[in-house]
Amino acid sequence: MSTPAPGRASTGEPTPSGIEPDHVRYLRGETEALIAAVVAATIAAITGLIVFHGRATPLWGETSIGIVALAVCAVMAAAAGVTGYLRSWNLPGRQWRHTLRPWLKVLDVLGVVLVHTAIAGLLTIGAFALLQQSFRGLALGSVLAAGALALAAGLVAYWVYLSVLSTSTVRLASLLVMFLTIGTFTSMATAQDPRWWEYHFSQLGSFGDGSSGLFNMTLAIAGLLVTSFALSLYRNLRALCRAGVLVYAFAPRVIAAAFVVMGLMLSCVGIVSIPVSQDLHNVFAWGLVLAFGALLLGSPILLRGLPTQFFLVTAVMVAVLAGTAVAFFLGTIVFTAFELTAFVIIFGWIMVFIRIVDASARPADPVPGTVSSRP
Repeated sequence: MSTPAPGRASTGEPTPSGIEPDHVRYLRGETEALIAAVVAATIAAITGLIVFHGRATPLWGETSIGIVALAVCAVMAAAAGVTGYLRSWNLPGRQWRHTLRPWLKVLDVLGVVLVHTAIAGLLTIGAFALLQQSFRGLALGSVLAAGALALAAGLVAYWVYLSVLSTSTVRLASLLVMFLTIGTFTSMATAQDPRWWEYHFSQLGSFGDGSSGLFNMTLAIAGLLVTSFALSLYRNLRALCRAGVLVYAFAPRVIAAAFVVMGLMLSCVGIVSIPVSQDLHNVFAWGLVLAFGALLLGSPILLRGLPTQFFLVTAVMVAVLAGTAVAFFLGTIVFTAFELTAFVIIFGWIMVFIRIVDASARPADPVPGTVSSRP
């Protein structure tokens, strides 16, 4: 959500008719997030009093507060995510989402809501598991257990509501990288085969346990999020074309299509794991690589008009990726090292690209010393 431009609040400048001031939108968003937190905490507390009635319960384990919190927080996160994200479509500059085709609306909402729900779930698991390790042997009575459940659900609903309400292309990309990193490293740390890295990353999704399920779910949800922010990215690129920054009018459609293909391929890699079908899994994995490769190699033409520094960074990333590939074929590094390098380069390039596009699309400051605010 936008913040008031420095120096604007005290100038007394009139607000254009029909446009709500930034600080009013900010306060309303905070108020709605607090309401969401109170509702979630109340529901969680009632649930806790019923589930934990008459017994002491540990913080983490098979039958614990953490397991119940995971389920409750996931539901509250999804509810807050859907409500807040749909509310954000009425904010200035975001009404265009109402004009999307129904299936694109569904993909957009699913990508944003699922990634917030998944992050909330992972953080809930981590918090309760860490607390159990810090307070070993501790078991809480029903009232305290319900209180812990309410606190977790309230914090999750508050964060998710504010996060989806202030969704932007840059924020979606940051969430994508954070979610992939958390999910992947959690799967790596909990994999039943400690020597999985001697094979490839897809090995993490082939064990048939909770760790593999987490890895495959991470890829599937991340792919949906890529498709979601492709829609915002398309709008930003079209704005750059109209402003004369980008040279070719066809570039936004081609780039957005490449991101959609990458997102779908990434989702399919998670859905079709190696045990399901190794051949199909490999087809989707190579589809992701080829789509990104085409985008990377075509960027000097498609993105002509962006700062030279961006293309220098792109050239460096291509060189590093090529060097890593050569090192793999020479037997210097294992395939997992090549995959990890490719992962860092792909999502590192996406972050740089989106931030450059966002910076290029920002309007100039109307008054020296002030900062333009955008929804």
